[in-house]
Amino acid sequence: MYSRKNTYYTNLKTLLASFSSPNASYSIEFQNGKAGQAPHTVTGLFLCRGDVSRESCCNCVTYLLSTNP
Repeated sequence: MYSRKNTYYTNLKTLLASFSSPNASYSIEFQNGKAGQAPHTVTGLFLCRGDVSRESCCNCVTYLLSTNP
């Protein structure tokens, strides 16, 4: 468990914001990221399918992250 005021939560929000940023790079492969320093490092991973456009992938990631605060 962690609270909204701890370092892990801050790093999690930073990572999710980077995934949903308009400047994020989306390609047809797994995308990963990392935020923070140990012991509060947060890592994330998602996959853009080959049958969707870059824009669709970006919209999907942004939507999923916005609905799961």
